[in-house]
Amino acid sequence: MCLFLSGRPNSTGRICLSIPTVSLLTQSLSVLSSESTTRDRRVGLPPRKTPTEHDPTTNITPGLFITFEGSDSVGKTAHADAAQKLLDELGMETLRTREPAGTEIGDQIREHVLRSGGYIDPQAEALLFAADRAQNINTCVAPALARGVTVLQERYIDSSVAWTEASQILNPREVRDLGMWAASGLLPDLTILLDVPAEIVVRLVGIPDSAGEAAEQLEFHQQLRLSFLKIARRDPQRFLIVDAEQPFDKVAAVIAHELERRLVA
Repeated sequence: MCLFLSGRPNSTGRICLSIPTVSLLTQSLSVLSSESTTRDRRVGLPPRKTPTEHDPTTNITPGLFITFEGSDSVGKTAHADAAQKLLDELGMETLRTREPAGTEIGDQIREHVLRSGGYIDPQAEALLFAADRAQNINTCVAPALARGVTVLQERYIDSSVAWTEASQILNPREVRDLGMWAASGLLPDLTILLDVPAEIVVRLVGIPDSAGEAAEQLEFHQQLRLSFLKIARRDPQRFLIVDAEQPFDKVAAVIAHELERRLVA
């Protein structure tokens, strides 16, 4: 998820980043280069397998990577909780994570962005959250999948693309390419899209109806919903689109049925 913070450029029209922001950006980007470039380009090493490929040298079947997507306040955390409970009851080892801030470094990045008093350029912000994704995937998610653990994550690349497309600030394709590079090309096995009409999302989020803000946010969330649905319809094998306007138990039952179907397959 890309957070676009309030703020203004300076009088010259240029965006100014604080020294701490630049320092953190530099440290974060070093995570990407040191953990990906060095590992992949050493002479004599074979290409890395993706975490979902079976390694014939072991008897371990890689775990499933499941992501939960959708607008704000549509129930991603609650339904991830319910899915984890179901999988735990089936005797499966699970791991929960989220974006942004799925790791200690990710927490530091998120806290810095939220506490920053100045405007952060969207490109710098995209790079910071790509660093967060690289750390989360390469040090947390991928190793867990390789051990056969099923990973349930709230938000991933699809959120980055949908929010970017809805905000119309950066190029969605470039953001996706950056995110995929940071994640070493890893895509989820299953993405559960909790679909709720924008009018309900605005009410759930509690946006005040002042100075046209509610109308502006309604338009944004309408575009965000369309962006998510467009992404999902391009990849129907990966996505499960769920009408999350239904009662919680009905939504949870739909998700549980899909999880059980995938596990049997």
